[in-house]
Amino acid sequence: MSIQSAVSSGQKTLPRGGVPLRTKITFPYLVLSLLLAVAAAYLITELVVENVEERFTKQLYEAGKISSELVVSHESQLLETLRLLVNVDGVPEAISANDPNTLRTLTLGIIANDQREAVEFLDGQGNHVLSVHHRVGSNPEDYILSTGGQSPYSNLEIVKKVIAQTEDTKGDKFADLVHTDSDDYLYISGPVYDSQGNFIGVVLVGESLRKLAADIRAKTFAQITFFDHTGEVFYSTFPFPQNISHETAAATISFKDISSSKRDLDNNTRELDIANIPFTEIMGVFEVRSNHELGVLGVGLSRNEVVQMSSTSRWRIFFLVTTANFLVILVGVNLANRITKPLIQL
Repeated sequence: MSIQSAVSSGQKTLPRGGVPLRTKITFPYLVLSLLLAVAAAYLITELVVENVEERFTKQLYEAGKISSELVVSHESQLLETLRLLVNVDGVPEAISANDPNTLRTLTLGIIANDQREAVEFLDGQGNHVLSVHHRVGSNPEDYILSTGGQSPYSNLEIVKKVIAQTEDTKGDKFADLVHTDSDDYLYISGPVYDSQGNFIGVVLVGESLRKLAADIRAKTFAQITFFDHTGEVFYSTFPFPQNISHETAAATISFKDISSSKRDLDNNTRELDIANIPFTEIMGVFEVRSNHELGVLGVGLSRNEVVQMSSTSRWRIFFLVTTANFLVILVGVNLANRITKPLIQL
C-alpha cells in the first residue's frame, strides 16, 4: 500500500521500524516532563523545608542570646539594690555597732520594694549581723530575718575579696553562685564604707536560680537549664532535665570568646525528648561580672508540628509534588498531541 493510499484510507503512516511517528514525538516529551517534575519537586521541597528549619534555628539562636542578656540584666538589678543599701544613711553605723534592729528598719523597705530574695549584712571581719530572706511562695513583703550566730557566707571567695578590699577590672563588687540548703543563689557582694571612707562591712544581695530561670522562661518562652562546669544540672525548668557531658560543657565554655557567626551551631546544640516532646537546646556560657564563668546556660525550644513535619515528611512532599507536576505536564503533552494530530497525519 502506498503512502498516498494509506493517507486517503485514514490509516496511520508507520516510519521505518514499524513505530508510529506520534509515539516517537511523544516519548521525548514524556522523559522531559518527568525530569522537569522531579527538578521542580526537589526545589520546592528544599525551599519549604529549609525555610522552616532556618526560621526555627534563628528563633533558637535569638532565644539563647536574649537569655544571656537577661542574666546580665538581673545581675545589674542586684548591683543596683546593693548600691542603694550601702549608701543608706545609718547603715555603716548600724553594722559597726552590730545593731540588727536598726539595720532592719533602714533597709527592709528597699529590699521589699526591689523584691530581693536574699540579703546578707556582715561586719568587717565577716561576722553575721543580719540576714533577710524572702519566704518562698508567700506575699512579697513576707521576709524571714535572722541575727547573730556564725555566718556560712564568711568563707565565700566573694566575701574574702571584699574584706581584703581588692578590686578587679570592674571595681570592688564581685559575683558568684552560692549553694545553700534551700536553693542555689546568684550573689553579688560589695563593701560598706563610713563617711570617712573607712571599711565597715560587707553586703550581699542574691537571687535564686529558680526565680532567674522562671523570669527568663516567661520572656523567651524557652526552657532554661543551668549546668556546672562538669555538665551537671544546677536548676532547670524542664520537668526531667538531662545532664550534658563534661566534653560538651568544656567545649561550650571554650567557645565563649569566638564570634557567634564562626561557631559551629551543630556542635553547640543537642536534641532532647522530654515527656515525649522533642526539643532542641542551644548551649552558651553562664557567666557573670568580670567574665566569671559559673557554668553552662542551656536554652531549649520545642520543635513544633511544622518543624517536625518538614523534617520527617521531606520525601512524602517530594513524591507528592513530583507526581502533581508530572501529571500536569503529561496532560499538557497529550493535549498538544491531540491538537497537532491532523498535522502529523497530513
